[in-house]
Amino acid sequence: MTIELKGSALEYYVLASLSMGDLYGAQILQKIPSYLTVNQADLYEVLTKLETEGKITKTFVQKNDFTRYNVCSITPNGREYLKTLLKKIKLPR
Repeated sequence: MTIELKGSALEYYVLASLSMGDLYGAQILQKIPSYLTVNQADLYEVLTKLETEGKITKTFVQKNDFTRYNVCSITPNGREYLKTLLKKIKLPR
């Protein structure tokens, strides 16, 4: 059984991943555990939303004529939002 990440859960996953270091979209997808699924379109929609809200930044990188990607980084605003999301999570005791 797999669980599909969407909405706030996907935002949390992305921000938590970026809090450990800069990544590009494909790297975020590669790091998803096998028991979770993420629709690629949903991921890029969340990345755009987080960038628009100032929670992440994207830096365009071009390695050669064929390899281009945006490296995503969490901002201080994104770290604060991540803390807010963590406070909302109620873990079982």
